[in-house]
Amino acid sequence: MIVLSVDFPNITKGRTSQLAWTRHQTKYLGTRTRIEILLIYTSPRIRIEILLIYTSSRIRIEILLIYTSLRTRIEILLIYTSPRTRIEILLIYTSHRSRIEILLIHTSLRIRIEILLIYTSPRTRIEILLIYTSPRIRIEILLIYTSPRIRIEILLIYTGASLGSPYP
Repeated sequence: MIVLSVDFPNITKGRTSQLAWTRHQTKYLGTRTRIEILLIYTSPRIRIEILLIYTSSRIRIEILLIYTSLRTRIEILLIYTSPRTRIEILLIYTSHRSRIEILLIHTSLRIRIEILLIYTSPRTRIEILLIYTSPRIRIEILLIYTSPRIRIEILLIYTGASLGSPYP
C-alpha cells in the first residue's frame, strides 16, 4: 500500500520576483512505515526543509534543514530508536569557515551523553563532551584547540550527589 499526497497551497510571485510556496509529500509503505516531506520556500535566500520519517511505532527519525542565506546553514537531525533511547544531532553552519556541531545521545533515563563541537576557524577547534552516567555521577570533558601548536584540555569529574540532578 503506497499513498502519495502532494499539496501546493499557494504559489505567489511578488514585485521582487520572490517565489514562496509549500510542498508536502506523504508516503505510506506498508502499515508501519510513514514518510513525510515538507518543503517550505519563503524567498530565494531562505529555504526550510522538514523531513519526517516513521518506520514503526517505536522508531522515529526527524530531519530539519533550515537555510537562511547562501552562507548560513542549519541542520537538525533527531533520531528516536525507542522510548528509552534518544539521539539528537544539531549541525549549524554560520559560514564556510565556522562550524558548530551538537550531539545529544540519551541511551536510557539515567544515562545522558552530550557532545558539543564548535569550529570557529580552520585553525581553532573547541570540543565539549558531557557524560552523565547517573544522577549522582557527572563527568565533563572540555577540549580547546586554539592553534596547531597550542592545546588545552580540562577534565572535570563530579562523583558526589550534592550537585543536583543534571536532568531537566
